[in-house]
Order: sequence, then C-alpha cells, then structure tokens
Amino acid sequence: MQKPEGYEEYLGPFGECLFDSKCGECVAWGFEIVKRMDEELFKKLKQEHTLECRYPTWYVIVKVLGHNEAVEKYGPASLVMRGPRGGFKWIMFGVKKFSSKFVDPDKQALVDEINQHGS
Repeated sequence: MQKPEGYEEYLGPFGECLFDSKCGECVAWGFEIVKRMDEELFKKLKQEHTLECRYPTWYVIVKVLGHNEAVEKYGPASLVMRGPRGGFKWIMFGVKKFSSKFVDPDKQALVDEINQHGS
C-alpha cells in the first residue's frame, strides 16, 4: 500500500492500526504519523484522509473492516445492541463481539468511502 502522496516523510510503514476493544481483532489499517508536521499541513491531511487518534498516536486510515466484510469473515450478524436513543453499541458476528463504529451496518457507506479512497 502506498503512502498518501506528499506526506511520505511523516508516515511510518503500512500496517495494523486499530483493534476492536471487545474482541481484539484488527479493524483498521494504515500509516502511523511518526513525524510532527505543522498545523496547516496536518489540517490538509485531515481534509484529504481519515485520521484516527489512539492517544498519543495518530494514524492515517486507508482500509477498514466494515459490516459487509465482517459478515464474510466471521459469519452473519446475530445480534446488534443499540442504546436507548438508537446509537450503536456492539454487534455479534458468529462468536465475535465488535464495538468498532466501522462494523455498524449504518456506517457501511463511510467504510466504502475510506476503502475506496485508500486503494
């Protein structure tokens, strides 16, 4: 996977970035921001790409595990837990419980956009 153009010197190698807090499976891949950039360049990067922070580390996310891919990999969704106002809490695929926003069935359009942009 190629680093986003114009940011190569600020990014580490492509790899696993984010792991689901319920099951520990990787849900996002991309590049760790390893070198500090000025505020203007960081804002530009944020406009062009999906950034996620797992304090203290920032990542440029270029691929995520979405609902559709989770179904293919782990089996059909058997239970979706939502809060009292309908917000996503977690979902079961087979015997794996995920809480990542990326596997929320309502977020598949976001997942498709990230994955398309990253390829």
